[in-house]
Amino acid sequence: MSAAPTMPTAPARPAPATAGAPPLTPVFVRLKLSLLRNGLRQSSGRTAVYVVSLVLTLLFAALVVLGLVALRGNDHAAALVVLLVTLVALGWAAMPLFFPSGDETLDPTRLAMLPLRPRPLIVALLVTSMIGIGPVFTLAVAVGS
Repeated sequence: MSAAPTMPTAPARPAPATAGAPPLTPVFVRLKLSLLRNGLRQSSGRTAVYVVSLVLTLLFAALVVLGLVALRGNDHAAALVVLLVTLVALGWAAMPLFFPSGDETLDPTRLAMLPLRPRPLIVALLVTSMIGIGPVFTLAVAVGS
């Protein structure tokens, strides 16, 4: 008797690594908020500096927004807005080079050894980077512009 020819079967695919795992973004947001909260609990001096910087940043952002609103209709307002947005963009691009651990939270180099996929990690880090004093100021300048 001869054996019937069999069709080759495809190798079994391993299950995705993220099956059953929670999405990264909410976990990273809770982690960032916990790190900020615990950092502020460490000392009253750190809390005072954070509150003072928050108040000064909000005051400066309000003044910038009011100034831009007052310049509405002026012929040179567009040039000022371009300059202001360029300064903010250069600040966001250059400041991490000089102060790599500026907010002391979620340093990507500490996450390198974890089995995380790049795309969800990038999204989660992008969302968590929008939490803090700097993004509030940037949002105020963008709204005022």
